[in-house]
Amino acid sequence: MHNSKEWQRPDEFLIDRFDPKSPLYLTPGGKKRNAFSWLPFSGGKRVCFGKTFAEANLKFLTTYITQTYDFEFEEPELYKDAYPESYVFYPHNRPLNLKIKKRQD
Repeated sequence: MHNSKEWQRPDEFLIDRFDPKSPLYLTPGGKKRNAFSWLPFSGGKRVCFGKTFAEANLKFLTTYITQTYDFEFEEPELYKDAYPESYVFYPHNRPLNLKIKKRQD
């Protein structure tokens, strides 16, 4: 990310450089960046250990949360014709509002 041929103002943290609508999205010359300019975790046998560790933790955390809490739709009538999975995996324009309650042992 410090390559001045690929990034505008490479020594600054600019989140707008990842927004396709921003002028910072392009190289200093105004062209599209190389697809391999941003590889934060790399890949292959030298992949970042932190990435693998984070993925493993997400699996444990997801299991813990789903076993500890119950989830309900805030407005169930909006979703009566659809399975929750279909709402999550297909595009939509409204938020998914849930009530989260700790399970009683």
